[in-house]
Amino acid sequence: KRRWRVPGYLRYVDDFFLFSNSRAELRQRRADLGGWLASERGLRLKHPEARVLSCRGHLDALGKRITRDGVAPLPRTVRRLARRAGAHARGERGLPNLERSMASSVGVVMF
Repeated sequence: KRRWRVPGYLRYVDDFFLFSNSRAELRQRRADLGGWLASERGLRLKHPEARVLSCRGHLDALGKRITRDGVAPLPRTVRRLARRAGAHARGERGLPNLERSMASSVGVVMF
């Protein structure tokens, strides 16, 4: 962020997001960053041609759908949690595991 003077930056573990008013600038920064990671750190971008998106839409990241209106779990996350709860209800998984399983799921859904 300091080196390239990008107006906005967000990082979580190994994911990061750059924000700017110019898509062209973001595309250039993606290329610059890919080169810097390779030469300085011996790393590579997982998605070197990642799309440059508008903040007007939504972003699916970190198991969430992020919009201007807020943050919600991804539809696939909700389906997975529903299947897990159904498996417990049908007795396919032991009851002692239900509490731990649902506790971890609540964290995903509640954010």
